Amino acid sequence: MEKPSRNRYIVRTTCLYLAGATLWIALSDRLLASIGDAAAVAHMGLVKGLAFVTVTACLLAVAPRHVPSGYPIRPLLTRDSRRPLFAVLTLMALAIAVIAALSYRSQAEALAEDTRGDLKAVARLKADGLDAWLAERRADAAAISSDPVTLKVLASWLDHGDGRSREQLLATLRQQGRWPGLRSIRLLDTEGRPILGDEPLPSVQTRAAVRKALATGAIVLDDLQRTSPDGEVELGFAAPLRLEDAGRSRLLGAVLLRIRARDYLFPYLSAWPMESNTGEIVLLRNEGGHSLVLNPLRYDVRAALALTLPLSASHEQDSRSVSPRDGIQAGYDYRHVRVLEATQGVAGTPWTLAAKVDEAEALANMQHLATLTAVLLLAALVAAFSFIAHLWHQQRVRSAQRSLEQARALRSAEGHFRAIFEHAAVGLAEMAADGRWLRVNQRLCSMLGTEEATLLAQGYQASVHADDVDACEALIGRLLRGAADEGRIDLRYLRGDGSVAWASASVSAIRGVEGEPDYLVVAVQDISALKAAEASLRRKVDLQEYLAKIARTLPGTIYSFRRRPDGTTSMPYTAPTLREVCGVDPVRVKDDAWPAFERIHPDDICRVQASIEESAAKMSLWQSLFRLNHPERGEIWIEGRSMPEAEADGGIIWHGFLYDVTERRRQEAGQRLAASVFSGTQEGVVITDPKAQVVAVNPAFCTITGYDESELIGRHMRTLQSGRQDAAFYKAMWDSILNKGYWQGEIWNRRKNGAVYPEWLTISAVHDDRGAVLNYIGSFSDISRLKESEERLRFLAHHDALTRLPNRAAMLDSLRHAVARTQRAGGTGALLFLDLDRFKNVNDSFGHPAGDELLKQVAQRLSASLRQADMLARLGGDEFLVLLEDIGDAADAAKAAQLLIGAVSRPFLLGQGKEACVGCSIGISLFPADSPDPNELIQHADAALYQAKAAGKGTYRFFETELTRIALRRLELEGRIRRGMEQGEFLLHYQPLVGLASGKVKGAEALLRWKDEAGNLVQPGEFIAIAEETGQIVPLGEWALRTACAQMRSWLDSGLELEAVAVNLSPHQFRRPDIVDRVRAALAESGLAAQFLELEITESALMEDSAEAESKLKQLRQLGVRLSIDDFGTGYSSLAYLKRFPIGKLKIDRQFVQDIPHDTADMQICTAIISLARSLNLEVLAEGVETQDQLDFLSRNRCDTGQGYLFSRPVPAAEFRDLAAAGVPIADAA
Repeated sequence: MEKPSRNRYIVRTTCLYLAGATLWIALSDRLLASIGDAAAVAHMGLVKGLAFVTVTACLLAVAPRHVPSGYPIRPLLTRDSRRPLFAVLTLMALAIAVIAALSYRSQAEALAEDTRGDLKAVARLKADGLDAWLAERRADAAAISSDPVTLKVLASWLDHGDGRSREQLLATLRQQGRWPGLRSIRLLDTEGRPILGDEPLPSVQTRAAVRKALATGAIVLDDLQRTSPDGEVELGFAAPLRLEDAGRSRLLGAVLLRIRARDYLFPYLSAWPMESNTGEIVLLRNEGGHSLVLNPLRYDVRAALALTLPLSASHEQDSRSVSPRDGIQAGYDYRHVRVLEATQGVAGTPWTLAAKVDEAEALANMQHLATLTAVLLLAALVAAFSFIAHLWHQQRVRSAQRSLEQARALRSAEGHFRAIFEHAAVGLAEMAADGRWLRVNQRLCSMLGTEEATLLAQGYQASVHADDVDACEALIGRLLRGAADEGRIDLRYLRGDGSVAWASASVSAIRGVEGEPDYLVVAVQDISALKAAEASLRRKVDLQEYLAKIARTLPGTIYSFRRRPDGTTSMPYTAPTLREVCGVDPVRVKDDAWPAFERIHPDDICRVQASIEESAAKMSLWQSLFRLNHPERGEIWIEGRSMPEAEADGGIIWHGFLYDVTERRRQEAGQRLAASVFSGTQEGVVITDPKAQVVAVNPAFCTITGYDESELIGRHMRTLQSGRQDAAFYKAMWDSILNKGYWQGEIWNRRKNGAVYPEWLTISAVHDDRGAVLNYIGSFSDISRLKESEERLRFLAHHDALTRLPNRAAMLDSLRHAVARTQRAGGTGALLFLDLDRFKNVNDSFGHPAGDELLKQVAQRLSASLRQADMLARLGGDEFLVLLEDIGDAADAAKAAQLLIGAVSRPFLLGQGKEACVGCSIGISLFPADSPDPNELIQHADAALYQAKAAGKGTYRFFETELTRIALRRLELEGRIRRGMEQGEFLLHYQPLVGLASGKVKGAEALLRWKDEAGNLVQPGEFIAIAEETGQIVPLGEWALRTACAQMRSWLDSGLELEAVAVNLSPHQFRRPDIVDRVRAALAESGLAAQFLELEITESALMEDSAEAESKLKQLRQLGVRLSIDDFGTGYSSLAYLKRFPIGKLKIDRQFVQDIPHDTADMQICTAIISLARSLNLEVLAEGVETQDQLDFLSRNRCDTGQGYLFSRPVPAAEFRDLAAAGVPIADAA
C-alpha cells in the first residue's frame, strides 16, 4: 500500500508543477514579447528568473518532506512552523513586487533615454544633411561667381553695354541655372542694383545679404522668406563677382541665387527616418525674443514663417519654454501635447533644428509591461499559496499512517543490515560508548588475528598501537559530544602475533530519538600495502629534493636524458633549475624530450644530434657547445657534458650537467675585441706596472716613438721625456692619477731619433678588488699636424693667404696702436687706401690665376717701395692699406702715394710671356687730424679714394669732410635702394614712341621710377648711378624687363596696336653670361612674342668686349628681339660695329636735339645720323623732342620716330593705355 500512495503523490505533485510552470512560462513569455527594448527584456527576464527560482526552491524544500516512507518524518507544517512559513511567503511576494516595481521604473527611464538618444541622432542626422546641402549650394554659387566666361562677358557688358554682350550674358546665366530647385539667378552691380532688368530686390533682408557679400567678398546666405506674390518660401545666396586680370582685381557686382524651399528643403525635413506616428522635424530661427517656425509641420502645414514659439529662458537657441536636460527637452509642443525633443544647431546659419516625438508614443510599451507584470505576480502568489494549502491538507491525512510505516521499515532495515554486516569485505563492529566491542564480524577478527570471543571480552584500546590511542579517544570524544556524526582516522593496530599493521577506521555515531548516542559503528580497512608504497615514494621524493638542493648550488642544471630502444627520447629527471637555465619546463620533457630540442638554434641542432649519436655508439663522454633560444633572455650559449649508461631494455641513459656559458663567451669575445683594438688602433697604447715600467706596447706606439717593443719592455716611461715640462708639471699629473684615477692633457715627448713632438695623452689607473694599483694604461695620439694647423690658422687669422700680407684685422690692431703712439708723441701719421685700376681687365682677359699672380707682384713692389717701419696690408680683391707713422706732414704722405703709384704703373710680366699694365688710385686720411678711430680713418681714406677714381684714376686725393657727407649719403641711398626693392617701391612709367610720319603711337619706352617709403618720387639721376656701382642695377633691370613684358602682353590682349616696348639693358646686365637665358625666361613667363620686345644697349657696353657682345647680340636677334643703340653719338660711334652687330635702330641722344634749331652743329650731326641710318637700312629715333620746331626739323629730314615731352611725359601704364588708344594727332599734342 505504501508504493501506490508514494506513486500517486509523485504523479500529483509533478502534474501540479507542470501546470504551474506552463502557466508561468506562457504569461512571462507573453510579457517579454510585448517589450521591444533589449534592455527591458533583460531586466524583466531577471524578475521572471528570480520568481521562478523562488517558487522552485519552495517546492524542493516542501515536497520531499511529504513523500511517504516507512520512517517517522517530522511534519513540515506543524503548529510552530506554519506562521514562519507564511511570513516567508509573504516577504517573498513583497520582494518580488518591489523588484518588479524597480524594474518597471528602470525600464521606463531606459526607454525614455533610448528615445532621447534616437532623437539626438535624428537631429544630428538632419542637421548634417542640411549642412551638406547648404555647402553644395554655396559651391554652386562659388562656381557661378568665379566662372571666367561669365565674368569676362559681364565686364564687357558693363564696359560697352552692347547687345551682343547682353545676349551672351543671358545665355550664360540660362546655362548656369539648370540645376533643380533654382528659381532665379540675378546679377547686381556694385551698388546692389539689378544689371539685367529693373525688378528691385525682394526684401530688406536680401538687400542686406547682397551688401554684405559685396563688402566682405564672401558668399552670404539670404535666409528663408516669402518673396514671390504666390507666397512661395525661398532662400538664396549672394556671391561677389570679382574679375582677376593681369594682377589687378576688379569688383563687377554680385550674383543672387534664389532657391525654392519646397523642392528639397521642406520634403527633406518632413521625412522622419524611423517608423513613428508622431515624429516631426521643426526648423526654427530666433526673431525678436521668439522662435519662428520655418517649415510646414505634420499637424500644421501653414506654420512655415507664420508660427512663433517662446524662447527657453535657459538657452536662447531652443524654441520651447521647457528646461534642457543634456541637450534634450521634455515639455509641451505647439499642440499642447507632452513631447520629448532634441535640438541641434545648423552650422553657418541662424537655424536650430528640433526633432520631437510624443511622450505617449515613446512610453507606450511600458503600459503593457506594467499590466502583464501585475498579472504574472498575482498568478505566482496564488499558485504558491494554493500549493502550500494543498500540502497542509495532505500532511494531516498522512500523519496517521507514518508510525506503522516506520515500524515496518525498521524491521526490514534490520534484516538487511545483519546480512551486510556478516559478509562485508571490510572489518565491521559495533562499539559501546565506553569502548567495549558489542559485535564484530569475521573480517575484523581475521585482520586482528584474534578470536571473536577474545575481542568481545576486551576494549578497542587492547588492539590499537599505544602511540595512536590518544587520537582514537579524541575522535570518539567528538562523536559522543555530538560535535560530529562520523569521523575517520589512520592508525596502527596490533595483531595477535605481535606484528603491527596499518588500518583506516571510519566511525559513525548511531543516535536515539532524543539525539543521544546509542552505540558506534566502526568500519576498518587494512592499508598496510598503501603505507608501504607511500614510504617508498617518500624516499624517492626525499632523494629528488636532495638532488634538487645540490643542483641549486651548481652553476648549471642536473639532468637525465634517456633514449629508448625505439629511438624516442625523454628526460626522466631534471633539476628545477632547468627552467631558469634553458627556459624549458621540466614537466614537458619528462616523457618527451623534443620540447628541449626545439629550443636549440636551427644552425646547431644537427651538430648536437650527431654528437649524441657518436656518444651512444662509442659509449663515451658526450660534450657539446651550442646556442639555445631562451624565451626570456633570447639567444644564449649552453655547454653540456654527460656520461652514457646502458639499460637492461636496450635503451641508453645519460646523466650530466648543462651550463649557461653566455657570459663566458661574451667575455672571450670582448677579450678578442680588446686585443684587436689594442693591436689595430692608430693611437699609441702602453701598459705599465705600478712602478711605471713598460709591460706592453701596441704597434702604433712603436710607429710614433720609433722604438721597437723589445727596446721598451722593462724600461721606465721617463725614457720618453723631452725636458720641456718641469717637475711641477709631472707632480700635478701624478697627483691627479693618484687622487682621481686618471689624467688627460697635452705633453711633449721625444722620439728615438731625438725629435720632440706633441701628443694628447690619457693615463688611467687599473685597481684590484682591494683598491691597489695593478697597472697604468696610457693612450695618446700624435698632434704634430694639429699644432701645425693651429699655427697656420693663427697666421691666416691675421694675414692674407695669397700675398702673405697682414689682413684687415691685423691692420686695425696696428693702426689702433699707431694712433695712440702718434697722439702721445704729438706727431702725424697717414693711412693710404690703394685700389688697382683696370685690374678687372686682367682677370677677364688672362683669367683669375693671372690676376692672383699680379696681386702677389703688386704686393712685392709696394713692400719694396715702403720704409721698414711702414705697414702694408691687403683688404681683399685689389684693395690695399698702407700705414705710415712718424711723417712730418701731409706732403710726406703725398710723396709716398706718388711713389706707390709710380711703382704700380710699370708693366708686370705674368706667366707664359703675358704682360699686364695696371695702375692705382689712392685715398689718404691723416691721423689724428681726420679721426683717432681706426675704422673711421679707413672710411675717410675710402671716401678720398672714391674722389681719386672720379678724377680720372692714377692719382691720389686727401680726405675732406665733405667727402664723408657724400659717402654717407651714398651708403644711405644704397641701403634705401635695397629696402625699396624688398618692399616693391620701384615702378615703371612709359613714354610714348610716336611715328613722325603718321602721328600715331608706335610703342613705348619703359623707364624706371622710384617712389620711396615716404611717398617721395626719387629722380633716376639720384639712384641709377649708385645702383650701377653696387650691382643692384642687375636685379632692378631684370624686374623691369619682366614687368615691361607682362605689361606689353596685357596691352596687346586688350586690343592696343603697338609695335614694341623698349627696355634699357645696363652694361652690368649685358655683361652677365646668362643674359640671353634671362630674356628668354622673361618672354616665356609673360607669354609675349619676341618681336614685341626691343632692348636698348649703350655703345660703351658693346665696346667692352666686342667679340662677346657680338655673340650675345646675335643670340638675342635669333630669339626675334629687336635691338637698338641708345644715346648714339655720345660714345665710340664706330661704323665697324654698326656693320658687325645685328642692330635695327639708332637713338639720337637728347643733347643733339635740345638746341635745334639754334645750334647749327647739332642740326648737322642729327642730319648725318639720320642719313647714316637710312644708308644702313636702320630705323632712327630722336630723343628729347620738346618743341614744334624740333619736330618740324626731324620730320623734314625723314626721322622715323620721336620721343619727348612734346608728345607726353613718362606716365603710368593705365594712363599710357588711354593715351595710346585715343590716337591723339601730333599737332593736337603740341
